[in-house]
Amino acid sequence: MSSYDFTRELSLSSVRSSYSCENSRVLSGSSPHRGSASSPSSASLSSDHESSFVYFDALLPSNVLSLLNEMRLSGECTDTVLCVGSREFTCHRALLAAVSPYFRAMFAGDLRESLESRISLHDLCPRMVGILIEFSYRSRILITEENAEELFITANFLQFEQVAKSCTEFLQRNITAGNCMSLARFAETYRCLPLLRDAEKFILENFESVSEEDEFLDLRFDQLVAYIRHDQLVVQSEKAVYDAVLRWIKSNPEERAFFRSQLLRSIRLPLIEEDILSEMLSCRDEDSLSKSRHCNDVLKEAKCCQWLMKRGYRVLGPGTSPRSPGRRSEVIILVGGHQKGLDGEYIYSDEMFCMDAGEAVKSSYPRWYPLAKMPHHMKRKYSVTALGSDIYVTGGYDTVCDQSSRLVWRYSFSRNRWRPVTSMLEARHSHGSASLNSRLYVVGGKTSFQNTRLDTVECYNPFTDEWKTLPPLPIAVSVPSVVGHHSRLYVIGGATQDECACPHIQCYDPITNAWSLLPNLEFSRKTLRVTVSDDGRMFVLGGRKPREVSEVSVETSEECQHEPSNEQRTFPGITVAGDRLWIFGGKIGEESKSCAEYYDLQTNTWTTLVGFMPKALYMHGCVTIADDA
Repeated sequence: MSSYDFTRELSLSSVRSSYSCENSRVLSGSSPHRGSASSPSSASLSSDHESSFVYFDALLPSNVLSLLNEMRLSGECTDTVLCVGSREFTCHRALLAAVSPYFRAMFAGDLRESLESRISLHDLCPRMVGILIEFSYRSRILITEENAEELFITANFLQFEQVAKSCTEFLQRNITAGNCMSLARFAETYRCLPLLRDAEKFILENFESVSEEDEFLDLRFDQLVAYIRHDQLVVQSEKAVYDAVLRWIKSNPEERAFFRSQLLRSIRLPLIEEDILSEMLSCRDEDSLSKSRHCNDVLKEAKCCQWLMKRGYRVLGPGTSPRSPGRRSEVIILVGGHQKGLDGEYIYSDEMFCMDAGEAVKSSYPRWYPLAKMPHHMKRKYSVTALGSDIYVTGGYDTVCDQSSRLVWRYSFSRNRWRPVTSMLEARHSHGSASLNSRLYVVGGKTSFQNTRLDTVECYNPFTDEWKTLPPLPIAVSVPSVVGHHSRLYVIGGATQDECACPHIQCYDPITNAWSLLPNLEFSRKTLRVTVSDDGRMFVLGGRKPREVSEVSVETSEECQHEPSNEQRTFPGITVAGDRLWIFGGKIGEESKSCAEYYDLQTNTWTTLVGFMPKALYMHGCVTIADDA
């Protein structure tokens, strides 16, 4: 019997009166009464006679389940046995198929298990499977702090969707400073996005108390950096961030000492109280970060910034901007690109321009500001990606050397300058790139030495300035759109080796280090454009038709069509800033354009802005970054 002390169900005999009758009279035709039509009594009986009624037993479903459960426990009429570890569960397969799509596919499909009476379930907790079987028969389940995570894993695997959802809601309601880190790791591992968002939000809003917990010391370096750089981090003082970082380093000094200067640069040191910063700089304790020469230089630089700010200077940089929970300023940046001149030759642009997205909401024609010019720009078909407030330009076809390039340039928005970083392992052009989990990924493309599409994938770690090779793409493509979305990398569209459009969405999971093809979402054009908004909405421009705009959910394989764009463009720039989906430039026919248009996600309307861009461009980079100035 069950280990839970539930109230026993009422027997069927005790509720025989618990039903409703619906009476319906004959509306046409003769009465079924056989008496004389002229008889008064016959007429009376005829008018009141009920030709039919509906009997409805409201408790029948629960009573049937109760009887089935009794039969299961006594082994009556059962037709399958689930073997989980050392335990065996006798069940009715029809009932399991009714409550779980997993079992329905197993029993009603062409799988081998549909013909077998004993089914083995591997790598599942027998106790959790027993709880779900009991839920199938009793319609109730007890979720506790001890079983919620394991129950979610099992319910999610066996597709007991409502149970998995209830476990998620239970965990969301019980996030604390002591468990938020482990819940965030759990949610990331098992793709429980609502729990992941709530856990990360709790960490940001309660950082000081969370950093005192032992779980905080188990954070990976990239996770810690992401939290302490976050604009929404809530702390009383930046000194609390410094103390948390120092505690994290001290917990494993041999392995973590290497990260000291990088972590210091992620703290907004100039905002620490002047006397405290001076004390940190002059401290000579063995555990002090100032004993490191590189860390000492970072502290001196912060002290210099603080001195300038105190005297009224405006010092630009991520370390000098106060944290602003609840609000975020965004900047749209256009990078490079080219035009086709009157003589048919390409004109390559080395210029960069930025625009305040918030100002664009207030004014139809905000000001564009020029930025540092892009070095080594005589190339085309490179890829542009934002990683934090930095911008990376990877590869491309070098028209001077007449070959593909391995070079990678990094632009720092806070310093308004370019510098080269470690080159890619393989030269490539016509590839895609995206950022995910503080890493940069480059995908597919072509090389100058072969006419085949590449299936190779590389990942760049900005903290170590190193590239590494990842498992290859399932389908080699050039000119794909690549985005990082909900802890996974998605490669959408592109051209295959036979010059056809790749219809599939290819998905990379960094946790399993493996690729997969997503079902039910297919596109038919090579050069589509994809972007993701801050709230996690993915938009595809030109998936099947040039002006088509669709919103895609890769979790549910659903697609929602929006209003098509006003202009049919090829090779435009696309990004999301605030509540607007922006499209910049591109070619309309054979002419490159300086017009832009945006889609208001609140009103679902398009607006075209003629002559909006600083110059006509296509095949240019277009990114949105946080403005920390």
